[in-house]
Amino acid sequence: MELVKYIRKHGKTHVIFDFDATLFLLVMPWSTWQEEIRKHLIEVDASIWDAYERGELNISTVQNEYVKNHGRVVKNFLAEHSAQFEIENMQEYRPNTDLLQALEELNDVKKYVWSSNARPVIELVLKETKLSKKFDKIVSKQDVELIKPEPDGFYAVYDESVDKSKYLMVGDSSYDRDAARAAGIDFYMTDFFDLTR
Repeated sequence: MELVKYIRKHGKTHVIFDFDATLFLLVMPWSTWQEEIRKHLIEVDASIWDAYERGELNISTVQNEYVKNHGRVVKNFLAEHSAQFEIENMQEYRPNTDLLQALEELNDVKKYVWSSNARPVIELVLKETKLSKKFDKIVSKQDVELIKPEPDGFYAVYDESVDKSKYLMVGDSSYDRDAARAAGIDFYMTDFFDLTR
């Protein structure tokens, strides 16, 4: 498996995985979620959502801008809404069989999940697939102030006694790549679901 070879070749001891579209593909009506949060967020500050609609922000950075500008109340709304929506609306999840195989071969490295998804859906999928014990820590939308591409989630798992060169972020998107860059760690792109959809 290419990821395992990469980890061995580069001496990575701490591997951080994105969740949706990386370890699993979560099938749910994301456009409905977006419409639901839009209704609330434009009441808070329409100008930030307007910047998103003009293409100046993406769906992650627009959430971060609301939190930066309007604080804990908006953060709590986004975290609580995501938790309820994802649990109630997940239709199915599809495994990335390549990465799940890699997990079996990586018993000697620390493994983490760092996701902008809600903790309840991550825990549910890991429990149902009997993978919960494979990970040393889960960092979800509920656990950070700002989601990717901000590096907050990395610092929730970072051990200062371990050089950043030992860490690797595995993900499927520019958000993951940019978050790894902001954290100062290496990034490994997986395109499994692009190839199998």
